[in-house]
Amino acid sequence: MSRTRIPILALAAALTLVLSGTAYGQFTFGGDGSDGPLVVSSYTVLPVPADGIFNFTTIDVQDNQFLSFQRNDLNTPIYLLATGDVTIAGTIRVNGSSGNTFSGGAGGPGGYDGGAPGFVGGIAPGAGHGPGGGLPEDVDGSAGYGGHAYKGSGLNDGQAYGSSALVPLVGGSGSGGRVGSGGGGGGGAILIASNTRIDVTGEIEANGAGGASYGSGGAIRLVAPTVSGNGYLETSGGYRGWIRVDTIDRQMSFGYNGNLSVGNYMVAFPPNEPRLDILEAAGQSIPEGTGQRVSIDLPFGSPTQQTVTVQGRNLTGLVAIEIVLVNSSGDPVVYPAQLDFTAGDPAQTTVTVDLEANNRTDIFAWKR
Repeated sequence: MSRTRIPILALAAALTLVLSGTAYGQFTFGGDGSDGPLVVSSYTVLPVPADGIFNFTTIDVQDNQFLSFQRNDLNTPIYLLATGDVTIAGTIRVNGSSGNTFSGGAGGPGGYDGGAPGFVGGIAPGAGHGPGGGLPEDVDGSAGYGGHAYKGSGLNDGQAYGSSALVPLVGGSGSGGRVGSGGGGGGGAILIASNTRIDVTGEIEANGAGGASYGSGGAIRLVAPTVSGNGYLETSGGYRGWIRVDTIDRQMSFGYNGNLSVGNYMVAFPPNEPRLDILEAAGQSIPEGTGQRVSIDLPFGSPTQQTVTVQGRNLTGLVAIEIVLVNSSGDPVVYPAQLDFTAGDPAQTTVTVDLEANNRTDIFAWKR
């Protein structure tokens, strides 16, 4: 594995946001500190709260120690917020899991699952989940994210998606399964924000996992007035994920494996962030904003034609979207649709789709 280092010179010049030498006290995106300090002095697995948000005062991941997470029910990204300093001398992991003979690998927190394996005797493998999910295949169906995944023939590899600014914050996609092996889960998504500084001399990993093929790398975003250290940031997989560092005082020379960008967008949670919500699927109502995973088990004999209603917010004009059905076996089915914001915000559309009986279907909606 090659490791590229990027020397970034520290900024010593006075900045307009620094008033009278104060320690950036005006920044308040690091949460409220209600969870107290986090000290990782041994291997630690934190269960993720329902909204994915941790509110620490300080974070200290000590040398040679590991911090990982147990996904919540909605599989949200991880938001590590700190009112004070964040020090990462050990390793933080939000990696995907490998596929196996019986199932696709789970995506890391905020990432997508790998496709189900196929079985000799007529059960086809399934596609990977996510906007860049790989197709089921006998050769390679790796997942895309920061770019198109180029593996094997490339015909079944996932497509590029996402933003270099990591707005919105989204993880990596799963790879397709094959007969005898599930696809690898995509890397998760993690944001670490501090009101003061983030120092990384260890590693942060959001890697896609293997299996029939590789899930794509996930997403790492750091936001703090000062970001320092010579650690390593990694979002590898079927295709590399995104790495974003937003800071004013750049005192870092990180090694990295991923698509890196550096800026000064000093906001942890962007206001009026564009979003899509599935509000109804096959007669099942879904409250807006829950982020609930939409899975349909259509019993044999049920009408196969069903409707899906999607709502969008904080977009403009005519917006092309895709409603995607991912079955436990076979290729995904894509229904192009359009949201019309010229008449107002939010906007909705309802699309008639064909579901398979006795084949679990996950339904997604996204705009590339």
